[in-house]
Parts: sequence; structure tokens; C-alpha cells
Amino acid sequence: MTDQGRPYRSSLSTRISQSLAISTIILALIEFVNLWALSSVSRSPQAQSLSLLYGVALVSSIGLSLALVVNLITRLAEWGRQGLAYDEGYDWTKISAIPIALACLSVCVGLSLFVYEGNDPINQNYSGYFWLLPSGAFSLYFWSLSRNLMRPLDKKFKGPWSLLLSASLSIIFVLLAYHFSSEQLKQTITAWPLLALILGPLFMLIALGVSLLTPDFSAFDRLFNRLHISILILSIVGLNDLSEYMGRYQDVKETLLEQSLMSKSIIKLFQPFYDEDGDGVAGKLGGADCDDQNPLVYPGAKEIPLNGIDENCFGGDFIPPKRKIQTPTENKKLVGATVQRPNIILITIDTLRADHLKFVNPKYPRKTSPFLDSLATRGLNFKWAFSTGAQTRTSMPAVFVGRYYSEVSRSQGDWATVYPDNLTLAERLRASGYHTVGIPSHNYFNPSYGLHQGFEEWNFDVVSRFRQDNQTEGKGTSYHITGGAVTDNAIKWLDQESSANSSKPFFLWMHYFDPHHIYRDHPHIDFRSRQDQALKPVDLYDEEIRYTDEQIERFFEVFELSKFSKNTYVMIHSDHGEGFGEHGYQYHGQNLFNDQVHVPLLLFGPQLPSQSVRTPVSLIDVMPTVLELAQVSALPPEPRGHSLLKFAYQATAEHHPIIIEMLKDSTHSSRRAIVDWPWKLHYSRDYNRFMFFNLRKDPYETVDLTDERSPSFQRMKKRLMRFLSEETNPLKPQNR
Repeated sequence: MTDQGRPYRSSLSTRISQSLAISTIILALIEFVNLWALSSVSRSPQAQSLSLLYGVALVSSIGLSLALVVNLITRLAEWGRQGLAYDEGYDWTKISAIPIALACLSVCVGLSLFVYEGNDPINQNYSGYFWLLPSGAFSLYFWSLSRNLMRPLDKKFKGPWSLLLSASLSIIFVLLAYHFSSEQLKQTITAWPLLALILGPLFMLIALGVSLLTPDFSAFDRLFNRLHISILILSIVGLNDLSEYMGRYQDVKETLLEQSLMSKSIIKLFQPFYDEDGDGVAGKLGGADCDDQNPLVYPGAKEIPLNGIDENCFGGDFIPPKRKIQTPTENKKLVGATVQRPNIILITIDTLRADHLKFVNPKYPRKTSPFLDSLATRGLNFKWAFSTGAQTRTSMPAVFVGRYYSEVSRSQGDWATVYPDNLTLAERLRASGYHTVGIPSHNYFNPSYGLHQGFEEWNFDVVSRFRQDNQTEGKGTSYHITGGAVTDNAIKWLDQESSANSSKPFFLWMHYFDPHHIYRDHPHIDFRSRQDQALKPVDLYDEEIRYTDEQIERFFEVFELSKFSKNTYVMIHSDHGEGFGEHGYQYHGQNLFNDQVHVPLLLFGPQLPSQSVRTPVSLIDVMPTVLELAQVSALPPEPRGHSLLKFAYQATAEHHPIIIEMLKDSTHSSRRAIVDWPWKLHYSRDYNRFMFFNLRKDPYETVDLTDERSPSFQRMKKRLMRFLSEETNPLKPQNR
């Protein structure tokens, strides 16, 4: 009861705040139960307790702080409305309509720029200036219209409610604008924990509905507010402890950063705020920067030997080992004696993981690649080939440029443009007299991204044909079956080349995209797990592989009847793999496990024997191999990697360790992996975490051997440090 004897009524702001707090507490309990299950097998009770404390503190501090802010804002609005009589003489809509008018202006200018998308940048800029005046006039009209529509709202409720409405509409507009115009922000939003985004509002609405149907008790409201503040204070204390000491406990870091439901996304979101020296790696909140006051010291920095400083936070100052001087051995000449200036065909199959193919994994139950299986018996079949990254945008620049993606001169942004100062494989071959032809099937190979450098013919017809229905850039072809069109274009070009009677050898690159998500059903192929059961994603994926195999076979039916078949070398590979839940994720680009980076690689042609090679090799070796086949000297800058032709006469020849990269961007942390048979070492640069696997015994990387701290682990760790310290020359992306 109030002092006047009237019944107590909770304000709507109190109800909303309580509902948000209750939703947060439920989410925190869900995280608690998840972490309890994970940490029940933890190595120490301390790690179990800290994981529970930190996980609950993260979720609670964010949600309860938001609830408190909502309560304060709405209370201030109520107090202001109660303390001040509504001033009929002042029109708040003058201010309220401004954000709406600005939104209208940005939409008009944005649409005018969209019309000229793909044109010369100068034309785009001038189009924006041209439409600025009529867009401004329309926005002024919209400002006046908005004021007239919002005035009744202020008069009815006796307060500046138009400001609240305008602010709400502005927030919604900004989110929608970024969603449709900024791929980077869209990826950032989707990186948030889906559980919190979906269940949080649902729990809040349920709690709000129950609250509105129950009686009002002032004692309950006072108790709940005190409980709210108390839990929030404890959560902030736990959050402070987390930021200071989380990095000391590897078990806790692993649980929160890799296995939690919501905490991992919250940590990744807030970690940049703890990067005091601005080098991209935080020193707190699980970050691995060993000196957060020095921007030259961070995991992955260039190590300067014998200067007394551990620049890369990798276990002390680097002491270079003494190297033995080795006399180079001369490789046998497999080509050149009888095969002069051969033609070369490079076929890239997007998103094709190696273990779904019989010629790599004979135990795979489905016949996904009967034709590729037959090709594997005609030349070199590399059983353990690895891509240099887990996505097309990181692996294909390395193939074309012959350098690791971190060393490629490129623009900023997740989908970077490769700059002309890179010397590509096509440019090297073209300068040596080759006719260079490319047939891509994905928008990343749009000339604006720069990977067309050196190709005399760049047939972008497949992508252009399927870019329709105003689909966003980069997604057009993923909604269509394109392999048939790639083969059609390749056969058409082959017929033209045959009739041209050109004396120049050719380099033909073909790109098949169909195994990439979104997977399409092929009715003539049925890989259902059981009869009358709906197709699962992996079933559709295998259908896409089989369809691509058929399209490659169709091309070879024509090629092998042509005059080029006896003087052509063919290399077939994938750019990365695909995940189906083996390590808790779907699709690709998620990690550096084998499902993401173990790819097929075939090489066959004149004089090459049938040989299965089990020594690990890398796609970084593609350029040196093609250059040796074409008898083109590797002029500076010399490509990374080594020619694979040595395996034609010695299947167990030694090879360099395999390096795999994942660079930090809006949705990925910085990681590296190194493979030196049979060992594979994962290194998370941002969190200073290692995983160590024996691929001979554990090809699917299920048993982490890091805790054994074996001599092999230490040797691999030093080898990776040597690569990062001495052998790589990373370039910082720059917009030009």
C-alpha cells in the first residue's frame, strides 16, 4: 500500500528490468550446467571451480548490467515526466524527426550508389554527389512528415515520447543497414552465441508475461532489486578476477574459449578492450601477450635472435641452431628430355575434403569419385596433402602467388584484394610464352579481387550467368549447380584451341564450386543413409562430389581425344575441406583440424609413374611443381615450397614441414599448425594454447597429447617457432 492508501503497482520499467534479469539468470544457469558437465572430467578441482565462476560471471555481468541500465533509463524518463509539466510551447518532434530524415538521406544516397555498383570508382562517387541534392530535398519532406505523425504521440502522453520512438527506429535502421551493407559487421553479429540471441528474448517475454499476470508486491520488488544489485556486484568481481588470472590456467582457458556455450563469444567480443599496446593481442582475459606495454612483443611477432627479448612470447629469446651445410642433390629429369614445353591443366575443386574420396581413404563407404579414383592410378597420388588455410580466400592466393597468405600483398578486410605487386603463377607462365586461361565459378575470382593477374583469358561467364535475383555479392553461384557450365566452357575453349593451331603451350585453370555449401540435391544420385529417410547435409555433400566427378569425367572424355592429351600434365586439388560436426562445428573456416585442411592432390602426365605418396605435402608446392613442369625458372621473388616431382622417383623423399595458417579477422582468432609426419601441432596465437596429435594413430585428431610434453612435442614447438621467427615475412594488409 502507498501512503495515500492506494494499492501498490509496479511500473512497466520495473517489470521489463526484472524480466531481463530473470532471463539472464536462466542463461547463466544453463551455462553453469554446461560447464559443470565439461569440468567434471577436469584435471583439477580448482579448474572446475574457476570455470564455473568465470562462465557464470561473464553471462550474469552482461545481462544484469543491461537490465540495470534499462531500469535506470525508464525511471529517469518517468521522473522527468512526473516532475515537469508538458510544455505545449516546445515541439520535441523538431529533434525527433532529424534521425529519421538522416536515415532517409542515407537510404537514397545508398541506393544511388548501388545502381552504379561495379562501375569505375570515380563514376560511383560522382553518382553520389549528383543524387545528393534531390535526396536531400526528399529527406526534408520526410522530416516534416515525421513531425506531423509524431506530434499526437507527445500530446497524448504529455512528454517527449517521440524522442524514444525516434531513437528506437534509429537503432533498428542502423542494424538493418549494417546487416545489408557490411559483410564484416554481419559476420560479427552472427558470431554472437545463438543460444543467448534466441533463448534470451524468449525467456524474457515469458517472464514479462508471467509478471504482468501476477499481483504487485512492493516487498518483492525491493527484494528483487537488492538481489539484482548483489549478484551484479559479485559478477563484476568475478569478471575482474577473470581478466587478471584466466591466462594462468590452461584448463580453464580451454573450457571457456572452446567448449562453453556463451562465454567464448563474450570473451572474444571484449578481449580487444584489454589490448593495451594495440598490437592485436590482449594481455588479459585469456590473451597471450606476454608484454602488453610493448607493441613489438606479442605471439607471432618477428623474433630477433640473441637480443635478450622474447618478441613472440614463445618461450624465451630465440637461439638459432647450428646448421649443417648440405650438398644439394641433383633431381632426375623426368620432363624436358622428350616433353618440351608441355601444356598444363590445374583443376581446383572447392571445399573437397580428402577423406570422402576412395583414392585417399579406401575405407570410405560411398563411391563418391569413381573417375577421380581411376585418375589416381595414372600418376602421383598424395595421400597427405594439406591446404595452407581453411578457406578459399586464404588458400587460393597462396596457390596463385606461391607465398603464404600472411605474406601476400593485400588489402584490409576479411575478403582481401590481392595487389598487382604480387607475381602470380599465371604471370610467370605468360612471361615465358604460355597462353594462360582461367575458368572460375565463384565471385571471389571477380577481377576486383586481383586473382586474375596474368591470365590472358578470364572466363567469368559461369558467375555472371548465375548472379541474378539481386543476390548479395559472393553468394550468387552458391545457390546453383555450376559444374556443368564449367565443363561446357572448358570443352568449348578446348575446341577453339584445337582449331587455332597455335604453337604456344597453354596453362588452363578450371574451378569447380559445387561441393561448397549450399549443397544441392542431384536426383540421379542417391546417398541417403537409409531408405525413406530425408537427406542429411553430408548426404547432399557427397552427391555434390559425385556430380563434380561426373563433370570432370565429361571434360576428360573430350580432352583425351584431342591432340593435347599426350603433351599435357594435369594437377587436381581442393582448396580446403568441410566439417560435419566432428569437432563441434559445420562447414569450413572454423579451425585447422584435418576435416578443414586435409585435401586431395593428384598429378599425372607423360613419364610420371603411378605412385602413392604418404609424405605430407602442401598446396604451397603447387607453383614450384608447375614451374618445373613448364621448365620455367623461379625468378625472384622465389616461391615458397618445393617441386613435388622428386616423389616420382622416390616415394619416401624428404620434404619440408607443412605450415597451415588462420589469420585473425572479424570472426577468427590467429592460429597456426605444423605437420611433420606423423606429428601435427596446433598453436593458438591469441590464447597461447597448443594441441598435439599423432596422425598415424589418430588421423581425426581426437586425442590431444599435449600434456605428455614428449620430446616430439618440444621439437615441433621449436620448429614452428623457427618458421615464425626466421622463415616467414608477413605483410600487414593496407588499403591503397
